[in-house]
Amino acid sequence: MDEFFYKSQLSLQAKFALYSIYEIRENANDYLLSHDKEHKIMYKEKCFYYIQNLLCAQGNISNVLFNNVTKKRCQRICDFLHINENDYELLSDKNIRNSSEHFDDRLDKLNQIVDETGGAYVDCHIGSRDDVPMLKDVDTFLRRYSPAESTIYFLDRNSKNELAVNIDLLESELKCLAVHLALAPI
Repeated sequence: MDEFFYKSQLSLQAKFALYSIYEIRENANDYLLSHDKEHKIMYKEKCFYYIQNLLCAQGNISNVLFNNVTKKRCQRICDFLHINENDYELLSDKNIRNSSEHFDDRLDKLNQIVDETGGAYVDCHIGSRDDVPMLKDVDTFLRRYSPAESTIYFLDRNSKNELAVNIDLLESELKCLAVHLALAPI
């Protein structure tokens, strides 16, 4: 096995994820500061584009390092890089990884909730649940980002609950991974 190949791919995914975190923050801030409707739409779409990229990169890292199906390979890579899964709570979280890989399941769950409750839902919201009066009665958010909490929320594919990903903590784990990758043998 060529551990260096995996090391280079992990490094690239970590860079993609860190770049996405930067862009999420920038676009959410621009969204909140903008008064132009067309610009707000653009900033919101870009913010969620980068959220999707972040979740994809997290999933790729999780699959390479912490996948139960390929546990033997993952263990060799982690040993080579001196990585302990317990140090990477968010990067190893299968629920986060699966949120992106099983987006269709989340849509099915949302459709079921709306059909059963007759309720409303919101997708791609930037802010808190309570910052817009008409959203206070909304039961379900498919995706939202709270800049104040630095947290991405998305509908769990198996329940009506929201899963939360704090991007400050994820950024910290990604930087720690980058150090492990930099210190690994060339």
